[in-house]
Amino acid sequence: MYLDTEINTNNSEKWGYWKQWEAHRNMLMKLINDNVIGIHENRDSIAVFGAGECDDIDLSFLTSHFNEVYLIDIDIQAMENGKKNQKLTDLEDHKVAIIGGFDFAGISKQFYMKLEELLSKNQPLDTIARFIREEAEQLKMPDDLDALKNKFSAVLSAGVHSQICNGSYGIFGKYYKGYNEREIKLIEEELKYLYTQAVKVYNDLLLYVAKADASLLLAFDMIEISEESGMLEYVPVIEEAIAKVDNAANTSLIEQHGVLGSREGRIDINSRINLENFSEYLDEGQIIQNYWVWPFDNQRAYMICAYTIHLSILKKN
Repeated sequence: MYLDTEINTNNSEKWGYWKQWEAHRNMLMKLINDNVIGIHENRDSIAVFGAGECDDIDLSFLTSHFNEVYLIDIDIQAMENGKKNQKLTDLEDHKVAIIGGFDFAGISKQFYMKLEELLSKNQPLDTIARFIREEAEQLKMPDDLDALKNKFSAVLSAGVHSQICNGSYGIFGKYYKGYNEREIKLIEEELKYLYTQAVKVYNDLLLYVAKADASLLLAFDMIEISEESGMLEYVPVIEEAIAKVDNAANTSLIEQHGVLGSREGRIDINSRINLENFSEYLDEGQIIQNYWVWPFDNQRAYMICAYTIHLSILKKN
């Protein structure tokens, strides 16, 4: 079973998620070793987006294979803590740089505060919907990233797409009972549109910092397996689809039960690939798909869909 009630994974003072995420972390590092370095020998520099406290990456491994390792996250302190917890040598530490403090999708700092204000004051539905739509339409990549343009030979993003606008749903969850079913549906549609636009901007950012011949490793937390999501009964189906490497079955599961943000991020990446050549890309190792289950904590696990993509196959803008 993926959900282990014997482990208190929320005790971050003890060891955070490092132990719980060991298999997930090892899988990510294996894909970098096999698919990024092993196939295309892209090993000059790597950017890790959404690095957080670095529980899903092994910094000793990365610094042993790359000259530069950039950790990128909105939370600078979390990355500092993660680097410290892994007890790097001086040589390893020298190779690690930290960049943070900005929103990957360019969502304004005032957006979440204003959204909560509108909801808490029970403002008219059209006012709230228009506010969310206007925010979605103005999204763009963060400014002042010229120094990172085309810098990295490898880019890693794991479990980030679903978190891009997660705060908006958290806020709405506090006030949705004040709206009827039709109003809830309309607000949810606007929030989904915000997610769709935001993950496009985020994917643009990943490509912006990558070299023309870089490798991109995207690990989408694609299906939540939990009592709350109602997906526990699908565990045998998910296990079978992963074991048989049944891409059709996996795709069907994702289309029906995909996590918001991850699903849209994958759709956007697929739109940038010439799907007529998809089978050829798979055969040539230009794109590699992997699936596994990530035991996130004692209440949730996720079915991971990972893409390793060589940027040469993406459509030119």
